[in-house]
Amino acid sequence: MIDKICDKLIKRIRTKMPEVDDERAEVIKYGLELIIGELPKMFLLFVIAWLFGIFKYALISFAIILPYKLVSFFLNIGTFSVSAGAYNDIIIIENISIIAEKII
Repeated sequence: MIDKICDKLIKRIRTKMPEVDDERAEVIKYGLELIIGELPKMFLLFVIAWLFGIFKYALISFAIILPYKLVSFFLNIGTFSVSAGAYNDIIIIENISIIAEKII
């Protein structure tokens, strides 16, 4: 499903910008797949945090972990499975939430 969405977006980009060649289009498509793949996880994380009444802590955790995700995401995308990556995120967010709770 993500592939279909990204393919449509790439076709639209290529019609608007004909100077984008095949190689550049593949790079853009890969970036779109990563962004679109992360959005549902973030949405789910914040909805669950809101349901449990820890939305503030989740938001602080997200703000603290954002630099880590930006720097390391492309390095571990090929080595982690989805479940291992999600487990890693949960452990880090849990630890940051404990620290944020002591600060606030």
